[in-house]
Amino acid sequence: MRPVVALALLAGIALSPPVRAQTFDFTRQTPVRANSPGLECRQIQEVIEVRQAPNPAAPRISMVASHVAITGPAVNGYLPVELTGRRPGWVLASQTWPNTRVKSCFVERQRDGRLLISVFNRIQ
Repeated sequence: MRPVVALALLAGIALSPPVRAQTFDFTRQTPVRANSPGLECRQIQEVIEVRQAPNPAAPRISMVASHVAITGPAVNGYLPVELTGRRPGWVLASQTWPNTRVKSCFVERQRDGRLLISVFNRIQ
């Protein structure tokens, strides 16, 4: 590096105002890395329907994308899920996939009952 450029850089650093320390709250950004008891997070490829019961004739109660919180074993090819506000529902098991080393998500129940979901170590 040329001496003139180095001197200019050092002068700029010396004359810059002091940096003030900032306080950040990272409590909501801590990745969830384990499922709460009785819950399993599964990812989905596209927007899928949530049914009221485990059959295709049951009324659709919601649509979900990205991930779902599974609450039990499959029945008739459908998995039980928990939606926002603890509403139960059912999704096709074939439209979800369990965690792998490449694709993973985790769901944790908070003290107030809300579900906190982490996908690829980012809070959703």
